[in-house]
Amino acid sequence: MLFLVGFAYFIGTRLKVRNINKNEAYKYLLPALMFKIFGGFLFAFIYVFYYGGGDTISYYSSTLPLMNLFYEDASDYFNIIWNSSLITENFSHDEWEAYTFNAFDNTTGVPLSFISRDPKTFAVCKLTSPLLILTNGSYFACTILIAILSFIPLWKLYLTFLKYFPVLHKELAYATLFIPSVVFWGSGMMKDTYTFAGVCIIIYAFQMILERKFLIFYILLFFVSAYSILVIKPYILNILVPCLGIWIFALVLKKVDNVIFKFIVLPFVFFGAVGASYFVLQSLGGRYG
Repeated sequence: MLFLVGFAYFIGTRLKVRNINKNEAYKYLLPALMFKIFGGFLFAFIYVFYYGGGDTISYYSSTLPLMNLFYEDASDYFNIIWNSSLITENFSHDEWEAYTFNAFDNTTGVPLSFISRDPKTFAVCKLTSPLLILTNGSYFACTILIAILSFIPLWKLYLTFLKYFPVLHKELAYATLFIPSVVFWGSGMMKDTYTFAGVCIIIYAFQMILERKFLIFYILLFFVSAYSILVIKPYILNILVPCLGIWIFALVLKKVDNVIFKFIVLPFVFFGAVGASYFVLQSLGGRYG
């Protein structure tokens, strides 16, 4: 765990030194990174030693069997990673239990049924399993790694905001990087960490697409992030997608000088966003709930 913190600090220092002369906002990089790591550690510490359990511990308990399965039979592990959602949707409860106990055994351990039976909650375990493998099954080390990796999208979100409000680097840093509740709930082994990171990546990738930079890469990144949100908390896209539409219209309207035209178009933008939101909700509701 200390190695992860030290390595993150080393990389953060290198990035700060490399970019501070070009962008003074990088002076917030190390404090924000350490704050994020502290938030992850505090989150894990409270749930282990104060609450003695909770959702994050259930996710951890259900991810450990995936890690053990990877070491025992990698093909079964990848089959679970790629196909478990389809199996969960199409199998009855008894069939799912039979499948689970066929894949897992006393050596690997068995995921908690209320976690593995729900594709949305089990998605957290599947996303976490590679990180748990890298940290050799340590809950605290894995949480620290999650905090470090989830800081990257948050930092990219901050840099995206700076492109529109460059003089507000201090205010945006406090509003984006140093909100205690966001750091606490967005740094642990929880749904919120993955979905919030996904939102940050979508916004950053969308900005890069608008700038036409590395289009293929950022379009792919956009849709991968959107899918990760879709399988965990699909209703987030119900708000995010219309907001991206409003973003595009705002950029278009900014180039229009006619005030009367703007006044006429704005209501259509608003109701169009509401309609798009409803369409997304209805489209996703049938399959993802």
